[in-house]
Amino acid sequence: MLDLIWRKAIVGVFFVGGMFAVLYYGGWWLLVPLIGMALVGMGEYYSATYRKGHRPAVGLGFLTGILILGVTQFAPAELREGSLLGLIIVMVGGTLILQFGNRPDQSAVDNSAITAFGVIYVPLMLSFLLRLRQIDLPHALAYDSAGRFWHYAGAAMIAMVPVWLCDSFALAVGSTMGRHKLAPTVSPGKTVEGAAAGFFAAVFGAIAIGMWIGMPWYHAAILGAFEGVVGQLGDLGKSVLKRDLGIKDFGNMFGPHGGVLDRFDAVMFSMPLVYLYLWLFFCH
Repeated sequence: MLDLIWRKAIVGVFFVGGMFAVLYYGGWWLLVPLIGMALVGMGEYYSATYRKGHRPAVGLGFLTGILILGVTQFAPAELREGSLLGLIIVMVGGTLILQFGNRPDQSAVDNSAITAFGVIYVPLMLSFLLRLRQIDLPHALAYDSAGRFWHYAGAAMIAMVPVWLCDSFALAVGSTMGRHKLAPTVSPGKTVEGAAAGFFAAVFGAIAIGMWIGMPWYHAAILGAFEGVVGQLGDLGKSVLKRDLGIKDFGNMFGPHGGVLDRFDAVMFSMPLVYLYLWLFFCH
C-alpha cells in the first residue's frame, strides 16, 4: 500500500504541475486538454456500459460534450445558459430518435438514459473548470495585490486543491490507521478515520489557498468543509457506478490513479458547488 501511495504521489506531482500551467495560460491551452479529457472520460464510461450490453449513442454524446465545453468557453455570458440548455434538450431528443433502429433486445430507456448521464456526468461537470478560470477571484475579493497566477487560477485552485488534499490524506490515513469501514458495501477500502483526515485536510487546504487570494478565513473554511464532504460523496458515487458495471477502474490514463473518471470524480462534483458559492457571495 505504501508503494501505491508513493507512485500516486509521483504521478500526482506531474499532473498538478501540468494543471497549474494550463490554468495559468487559459484559453485554448486549457480548452483543448479539457476536451480531450472529457472525451476520454466519456469513452471510459460508455465502454464500460457497452461491456454490460448497453448501446448508448456514443457519437451524439461526444458531439454534445464538445459543444458544451465550446459554448462555456466562447459564448457571451448573456447567451451561455440558454445555449447550454438548448444543447441538453436537443441531446435528450436525439437519444430517443437514435433508438428507432434498436434491436428487440435493446432498451430505449436504458440507452437514452446512459447517453444523457454520460454527457451530464463528464463534460457538463468538467465545464465548471472553464467557468472558474473565467473568475478573477482576488479582484472580486478586492485583493488585487495577489500574484498574477492567483488572478487567473485562484478560483480553480480553491475548487481543486482541497479535494486533492482530501483524497491524499484519506488514502494515507485510511491505509495506515483506518479501522472502521465507512461504506463497506460500496467501497470496502474506505474508512471513517481516512474520511475524517480527508475532511480536515480539505478545510485546512482551502484556508491556505484563501490566504493567497484574500478570502476571509471563514468563507474558505466553509468551502473546504463542503468540498471535504461532497468530494468524498462523489468518490463513493463513482464506486457505486463501478460496482454496478463490474470494473475496478474506469481506465489507466493516469497510471496508479486510474482513468479520467477515477482521478476527477471528486473534483467534478466539487467544482459546480464552489462555482455556485463564489457566484452567490462574491461574483454577481
